Amino acid sequence: MIVRHGISRRRRVALASLGSVLLLVATVAVDVDLAAAQSSPSVAHGAQVFNNNCQICHGVFAQGRMGPPLLPLPPEIAQAPREDLIPELTGLVRSGIPGAMPRFEAEQVSDDDVGALVDWFLFMNAQPRAGRSFYEALAPVPAVQSNDNLTYVAATQHTISYGFKQFYDQQGGAVRFGNP
Repeated sequence: MIVRHGISRRRRVALASLGSVLLLVATVAVDVDLAAAQSSPSVAHGAQVFNNNCQICHGVFAQGRMGPPLLPLPPEIAQAPREDLIPELTGLVRSGIPGAMPRFEAEQVSDDDVGALVDWFLFMNAQPRAGRSFYEALAPVPAVQSNDNLTYVAATQHTISYGFKQFYDQQGGAVRFGNP
């Protein structure tokens, strides 16, 4: 057995293999904009249009912020033909939603930009997501027995756990923050 710097050849091969796996994982988990850019020019353009015009309200990955989450797309939208989605999104972009979403003039977001946005949304919707969606996270959960690490709140049908529970409890709980 050859040993260099206290590490056997077998261990160096294992570490190199682990390094390759980690590099592969890091490559797969690379920025979505890069994946979008590699998928098609239209998707890459849609990512840019979203980042420049929509991200401020809808969040970095359209997960919601001040504006509602846009992804994942509801099945009836995700399964609709692209050609049907473009006029719908164009109408929304041009009209806005009074008091909720600004309207964008054609000089701000062109018809080609809207088509690219549709391509980006469809691309992003097809990407795997970790965890639950915004709407899934808001859904009530079944009643569970509270313990030191978890509190079930019947009034809201939600739980609070671990570090969040600890902070919540230490800082005044429902009296200060309301029910989770």
